[in-house]
Amino acid sequence: MNASPRRQPSVVKRDSPGSPATVVVEEVADPTSATLTVEEDVATDAGQTKRLGTRNGVLRSVGASAAARFAVMPISAFLGIIVTRLLIENYGEATYAQYILLVSVGALIPFADLGVGAAIMNAAAGAKNPRTDAHLRSVLVACIRVLASSAIVIILVAVAIYALGAWPALLGEGLTPSTGGLAATLCLVVFGFSVLTSFGQRIMIALGLNSTVILLQVLQTPIVLLVLWTVISTGVVEATSPSSPTWRRS
Repeated sequence: MNASPRRQPSVVKRDSPGSPATVVVEEVADPTSATLTVEEDVATDAGQTKRLGTRNGVLRSVGASAAARFAVMPISAFLGIIVTRLLIENYGEATYAQYILLVSVGALIPFADLGVGAAIMNAAAGAKNPRTDAHLRSVLVACIRVLASSAIVIILVAVAIYALGAWPALLGEGLTPSTGGLAATLCLVVFGFSVLTSFGQRIMIALGLNSTVILLQVLQTPIVLLVLWTVISTGVVEATSPSSPTWRRS
């Protein structure tokens, strides 16, 4: 918020007793607006200092991250076991093997963000006020352009591999012959879009909100379980395992 000028009452001045009167209107900066701007900056700095600027802040951030991790791990592990059981019971061991293979595709491309995550974290951590910092804004704009280019390349490569039918040659016999290539392409396309939006997590970590990032990760497994349960219930993908209801009816 910029300090806006405030008009003062008119002042009448005379250079000499016989000279004509001159009306002068003086403008001064409104001290209230300037005070509000300073208070906003101080509040932002105080929040960052409380999280990471002091020894107690660092210890509190580390403790919160550890507590969040301990809270998330049991939930994710339990729901992951349920996802595994549903996949094997309804679609067989081969489909589960393909699922594990496709989930790990993203880990095979660790350089997808081209290292811009470190630049974003440094700029966000060094910003006095992240909401208005011009340097942070310029870094974000440049990094988003790089991430967009990387995402486009990943998506185009995935589509090209699918068009050429090269997924079986790259991933081997773990893919289902009929739909494995399409599934791999869709996974890589989703991974490409996730690269474009990954800078938000970097900013939160730089601002000392790592525990919030960890707590948000707990949503991943429930979403997978919900989608899988919906697919099984609606029969969008026909079950093929010998233990599935469809096999028993046949």
